Amino acid sequence: MKNATMETQQVAVRWGAIAALTLAPLTQALALSYACPSGQTQTVFTNIAPAGTTTGTIEAFIVPAEVTEITIDAAGAQGGNGGNGGGVGGLGAEVATTIAVSEGQLLCVLVGGVGKVADRGGGGGGGSFVYATSSVACSPPDIAQLLVAAAGGGGGGGYGGGVAGSGGVAPIGADVAGAASGSDANPGGAGGTGGNGGGGSDTDGGGGYKTNGGAGTQAGATGGYALANGGNGGTNTGYLGLGGFGGGGSNTNAGGGGGGYNGGGGAGSAPSFAWGGGGGGGSFSINSPIVATSGARAGNGEVDFCYLVGIFYNGFQ
Repeated sequence: MKNATMETQQVAVRWGAIAALTLAPLTQALALSYACPSGQTQTVFTNIAPAGTTTGTIEAFIVPAEVTEITIDAAGAQGGNGGNGGGVGGLGAEVATTIAVSEGQLLCVLVGGVGKVADRGGGGGGGSFVYATSSVACSPPDIAQLLVAAAGGGGGGGYGGGVAGSGGVAPIGADVAGAASGSDANPGGAGGTGGNGGGGSDTDGGGGYKTNGGAGTQAGATGGYALANGGNGGTNTGYLGLGGFGGGGSNTNAGGGGGGYNGGGGAGSAPSFAWGGGGGGGSFSINSPIVATSGARAGNGEVDFCYLVGIFYNGFQ
């Protein structure tokens, strides 16, 4: 996983991770819905891994000199589509908010990956997370300093009539900070609450930020992993619908739950041999969100930073 950048003006390197600081054109629109104001710098973090890649890298970003606040715009990943005429994977949620920062502070970014598109159910999409840390490294994750979590969508159910996975859920109300619960599967396990993973059913629940999702019934099922445990996607030994990086749950014939602040529930069997879609994860914003949209992101997740770097003239600011 690598950062995608525009014209690089300066580069900060710490502990093997590179954060490229880029000067955005005037009124540069971020790839997501938040528009970066004129003269501000944009840094974009992406996940370019193929669908169903369960592992990835948590990237480090060092706050530059003279920067006092950063707007974070994050989106979780889509769940994988169900095969054989099944449901479409749920879209990831988008959450944007502005936080106060200090020069040299270390921020850590996990960008969620899309769940695998399978010939049966689809894997759950991974959530995208940003957290601060007082350590000198981003691992293990410092979940006590979580700033933003944008939920992944649930995987679509497999075979004809499979119910689409629910989209990742944004915080309730764009004018308040807080967290949304994960969605229940349709039908299947319950969505997580309190930062916990979603319940398992035939398939894995998605991971929350504190605890893993419940394991499905398939041999070797793990549940989607919590951010606290590294955020890997769920796996099993019998099916190919692996969960995306960021806590997505793995599939069976039904879809896996999406990862997020709270995990989405894993799906089960629906009537008339139609397999259910996994529930989307729940999202979080430490401050009042500027953007809070459920079902906003197709494909892999993304995280954008927008901030004003001090401008100097003849040695004076």
